[in-house]
Amino acid sequence: MLEHQKIFRIFQLLARLRTPLGCTKADIKEDFEVSERTVERYLSLLRNIGFHVESHRGRYRIRSLNEKRLQVEDLITFTLEEAQLIKTALENQQVKHPLQQSLMSKLYAMAEMPELTETIFDQSVSNNISLLYHAMKHKTQVVLHNYQSLNSGTVRDRLIEPIRMYRYNRYLAAWEVEDGMLKEFKTERIEKVELTETPIRYSASYGNYGVDIFGMTGEKSTIATLQLTRRAFLLLSEEFPGAEKHLTQKNNAYLLKVPVYKWEGIGRFVLGLPGEITIIAPDAFKTYVKNKAGAAGI
Repeated sequence: MLEHQKIFRIFQLLARLRTPLGCTKADIKEDFEVSERTVERYLSLLRNIGFHVESHRGRYRIRSLNEKRLQVEDLITFTLEEAQLIKTALENQQVKHPLQQSLMSKLYAMAEMPELTETIFDQSVSNNISLLYHAMKHKTQVVLHNYQSLNSGTVRDRLIEPIRMYRYNRYLAAWEVEDGMLKEFKTERIEKVELTETPIRYSASYGNYGVDIFGMTGEKSTIATLQLTRRAFLLLSEEFPGAEKHLTQKNNAYLLKVPVYKWEGIGRFVLGLPGEITIIAPDAFKTYVKNKAGAAGI
């Protein structure tokens, strides 16, 4: 993994751990597609830096930074060597240097500000996202250079037709020309986006496909109806942009009525908030969640 991707991943993890309910190890494993041992290393690293990583009933959360570990004057200044290291990292996207740990500590500590953890993107990632939006606007194909796929274990170029970005631009739904199928790509795994002048050609193949607010794709959607507590409502609005238009409020409860293509996406959300969500319909989704909960021992 490139250095800029590692930094971006840590900021993503900090953002997750700073949410009101935090997250479980299983959440981290699934979201970042890493082993439990890697999750343990991430949590240990954050503790060593000075973050208070708390655990309650299997959920991990960061409340504050140990101020004795990093003083304010250590956070707001950089040495000339560290400044040069930042410049080198941005220009080359890959760097190894003895001062890296010092720099990383300050960057992580700065992430104590919630707004920073929500908006920090590496320069190259931001540029890639901008190019993808340009291609979608002008309906042209693009090449994803050196895309790193964990599913196939390959790193190669992909010619795609971008369809939609979601989850704060972390994911891209696109038609891959070579394989002739709809796929999901993580923007942080794209080394470089190259625009082409070739108009999209395969919209007839995926024109009937949709992407729900949970990132699942398909041709035929099913309406799922849930009753949410205020806490669940706030987390849904925070994690899944666009959910608001599917919500109505009645007294202190919130009703979500949303089209979904697969149970996996909405199921992860429901299972992550036990006692906060009541499934009203359909029965097939109730059965899915019941079976998953039983298998997980929830």
